[in-house]
Amino acid sequence: MRDIDDLLTRLGDLPPDPRVAGIDAAVLDGMVRAAPVWGGAGLGVVAVLALLLGVASSLPGQARAASPTMLGLSPALTPSTLLEDRP
Repeated sequence: MRDIDDLLTRLGDLPPDPRVAGIDAAVLDGMVRAAPVWGGAGLGVVAVLALLLGVASSLPGQARAASPTMLGLSPALTPSTLLEDRP
């Protein structure tokens, strides 16, 4: 079995694959072809939706924490009871 450091050193000494030379141009061409379909209107819709969701989540309401039994824990095994000093 070969040492992994030796293998990685030999891999680092290899010349780069010639296919990698043109990868930047290919990625940029793909990004240009995948231009947004909706343009500015789509961005506006998403921004308004995010704003409404943020406002709705900040409205006062009845927040209720899940009880340990809802999470599948028995009340005797919850962390607060395990840390108690019992005589």
